[in-house]
Amino acid sequence: MSILVFEHDEQCGPGRLGRVLVQYGHRLNVRRLWAGEALPPDLDDVEAVVCLDAPVALADLTRQAWRGSEAALLKAAHERELPVVGLGTGSLILAAALGGLIAPLEGGKVEVGWREGRLTFPGTIDPVLTGQPWRSMMLVWQSEQVTKLPAGAAPLAGSAACRSLAWRAGIRTYGFQAHVEADAAAVERWSQARSAQRRAAGLSDEELLAATRRWMPDFERLSERLCRCIADYLLPAVLRRCS
Repeated sequence: MSILVFEHDEQCGPGRLGRVLVQYGHRLNVRRLWAGEALPPDLDDVEAVVCLDAPVALADLTRQAWRGSEAALLKAAHERELPVVGLGTGSLILAAALGGLIAPLEGGKVEVGWREGRLTFPGTIDPVLTGQPWRSMMLVWQSEQVTKLPAGAAPLAGSAACRSLAWRAGIRTYGFQAHVEADAAAVERWSQARSAQRRAAGLSDEELLAATRRWMPDFERLSERLCRCIADYLLPAVLRRCS
């Protein structure tokens, strides 16, 4: 059994979450869609699915040949109650696959860098968010948000500009629009590779990196805890044995 990972860009890997899952003994089956690697035809031998970030808006991904197959696999995994996790743009891809609605941030705003995120009441009692403070600085890189969650989904965290920083649908499907997978090196790479988005958000490279030096230590600690809760509560060893 393996965890199926959808990778949409060379610079948007599984990062911290991937490292933690490997430490817990999981095998990652990374499909590099940006390099033309094919999606599997079904979910045989799949114990979970992770949908990663992308450096472009969701509308730009709809033209990709693999887009329909990816959405179908995400929906099928959710309906089977397999663990499913979306990160960054991957959370938008996941929400859309389950019937949610995606729209630009209000006023066409682009948000890059550090924003205060707040847990909702469901977020304060969700086991995957165990140990997360009610308020914390989160790393975002976004121009869109989920304006209508999939049927039966609950919002777990949001910011002043984006209500969908974290959400849950069913018992094992989670979307994290905040970049829990990223470290300081990733922010540095993105600041150069996505400089147009950074400038649209009104940030210089120096400003972004200075804020990252300030907030990253706490963020790394909390993100590590979150990734370990994903491994502990969504993918415990007993589920692997039963599958």
